[in-house]
Amino acid sequence: QKINNTLSLEDTPSSTPMARLNRVISGLRVGKGRRNQFAKFDYRNVEDILSAVNPLLAPEDIFISVSDELVELADRIYVMAVATAYDAITGQEITKSKAFAREQETKKGMDESQITGTASSYARKNALGALLRISDGKDDPDGTSGSEPAENKEIKPEVNKSGSAALERVF
Repeated sequence: QKINNTLSLEDTPSSTPMARLNRVISGLRVGKGRRNQFAKFDYRNVEDILSAVNPLLAPEDIFISVSDELVELADRIYVMAVATAYDAITGQEITKSKAFAREQETKKGMDESQITGTASSYARKNALGALLRISDGKDDPDGTSGSEPAENKEIKPEVNKSGSAALERVF
């Protein structure tokens, strides 16, 4: 009796959806190529992240979707963004990350839709950053410091005892 010792690609641990996503993450480099001249800091935005990651996703049969919605927490309105990675072969969700940003009541020179748009952009950037393990701190390996990468951080709102909401990074 002959025994078949060959494994199909589907059976190997390196082909699992999470392993394929991990290859994308390990190959991803998103520098902070933009500069805020007023506040004197470098940054990246959603478009920078998506432009860098999209070429890495197709060969691994992964796609990413980003959405947001308004949610009320402790009598405040937040934009909740969700970044989700999917297996492009099966359509199954691999993992997702959420991030929240609160709209300011007013911002000089902006109308209400622009204020919501900035909160949406910020939340989306943080959700993508968490999903793809992109650090945004001073120890950002894609920034100018060149130090070791930070731990993966998930951003979520936490309601304190007084009932007000605050954003907290969870390590």
